[in-house]
Amino acid sequence: MNLLGTANKKYIFIPLILLVFFLSLLFRVTNLDLIEFKADEGINLFLATRPIFGHGFVPGGTVSSLGITNFPIVNYFLFPLILVSQDPKIISFFIALINSLAVAAFFVIVRRYYNQTIAFISASLIATSPWAILFSRKIWPQDFLFPLFIPFFLSLHKIVIDNDYRYWTLYAISSLLLIQVHHSVLFFVLPLTLAMMLYKVKINFKYLVIGGILGLIPTLHYIYYQLSTGCFDCKMFLTSGQRVSDQASLFLFIRPFQILNQGNFFPVLGEDVIYFAKNFPLAYMLKQFYYLEYILLPIGAFLF
Repeated sequence: MNLLGTANKKYIFIPLILLVFFLSLLFRVTNLDLIEFKADEGINLFLATRPIFGHGFVPGGTVSSLGITNFPIVNYFLFPLILVSQDPKIISFFIALINSLAVAAFFVIVRRYYNQTIAFISASLIATSPWAILFSRKIWPQDFLFPLFIPFFLSLHKIVIDNDYRYWTLYAISSLLLIQVHHSVLFFVLPLTLAMMLYKVKINFKYLVIGGILGLIPTLHYIYYQLSTGCFDCKMFLTSGQRVSDQASLFLFIRPFQILNQGNFFPVLGEDVIYFAKNFPLAYMLKQFYYLEYILLPIGAFLF
């Protein structure tokens, strides 16, 4: 049963989407002076500003934890924002605004393909999720993951549900851009694409190839750099096993499922957790509410 009703759902659509957007903005565009700005954020800003000072774009981004050069996609995303201002707080504001708009877009898509109740609950959880907020207001590649997920999410539904195979272009573009933002997205996109093939979703190779070509354009400078240097990062990748833990750890297992890790902020805040609990008691107390999200995965799997 739709908790928000069906007769008046059209009339409450605008108030609901405005509420979701307000909740997103409330925790993203406020307290801009408290946003983390350390080495990675500084390097990203430095690399993206190079063209302003007469230099070209560099072929890569920051260096990943495995010692491999990241794709330069974040430099291209940041450049239009830097043309407006080089102030980290202003740039962070725009990134937060883009993420807030993405949450509102997520609400619209879920409402279109499921129902208004599910859309409001899921979008509200994303709008107020501590981890989602943390990774939506910094000058960091991962802060562009959710905005890029929106066209991917839309294209997936257009292909599978609406049978509009022109959206293979958008699916390919968004998939490749997501992978360029963070390599680990490959382990999400690849199984999902294979599952679509397994369930015999029609593939339009024309639109898929077009999307693939467009999605690879931001990597051309990176590929040229790798080829001209003897693929330096290939060698780093082959030796990256030395940087991977060989210890079995439950924490390492659940780390990728960060959305379920609502209560543990120690990896990010460290000893400042004590300062946070003392100076922001209400926020620290409300984080316990998000422990309820731990049960969403098994419940969702059961309902599915």
